[in-house]
Amino acid sequence: MVRTNILLKLPNTWNVLFIVFAVIVMIGVCYYVASYLSKNKNKSKFVKSGIKDIDYMDGFQFEQYLAYMFRANDYKVQVTSERKNFGADLIIKKSGAKIVVRAKRQKAKVGIKAIQEIVAAQNHYKAEEFWLITNNFYTKGARELAESNNVKLLDRYKLIELMTALNLSLSMTAGEFKQKVKAKPIKCVCGAQMVSKKNRHSGRSFYGCTTYPKCSHTKSIL
Repeated sequence: MVRTNILLKLPNTWNVLFIVFAVIVMIGVCYYVASYLSKNKNKSKFVKSGIKDIDYMDGFQFEQYLAYMFRANDYKVQVTSERKNFGADLIIKKSGAKIVVRAKRQKAKVGIKAIQEIVAAQNHYKAEEFWLITNNFYTKGARELAESNNVKLLDRYKLIELMTALNLSLSMTAGEFKQKVKAKPIKCVCGAQMVSKKNRHSGRSFYGCTTYPKCSHTKSIL
């Protein structure tokens, strides 16, 4: 009662300022709580999706995992031939719709070349939709070219959403799938196999020949 009387005695300007300050504080608290909850929700979705396991797959494993994921969700899936894929890695069908999928598991942003590859597939496959899926993101040029050619881009965030939505039907996590489906052997120019190695100074991973130091040929990991 005493506090109320004090407020009533204050000039109108001070009353207004007090109310404004109280509202600002309340908005700030609500924003902080909402941001905290959203951050934890996104972190949980990130972990459950298995995207980190995707990052450690090679291109072959990534394609096979996408095929496995779509099949488990009632898509009819055709994995194209490596030599004659005409810009497509998967042909998926559901409810009569035919979708051409190009998969890019990369450490760098996906550029224009990948868009050109799937655009080349449009006339050949005559599909309703064309998707490019990556665990990374796209360059500005790639996004512009995709938009002008009706190519649907699924970047890292959209892939996480897709995996979160489809993972309920899977019997294996991305990590378990990676252990089961071995990475495709990479052949060196000398004919021997290449394996993943790490630079002691930079910490970067690369492919090195198994016959090193006889053969010092290396290949970057995309």
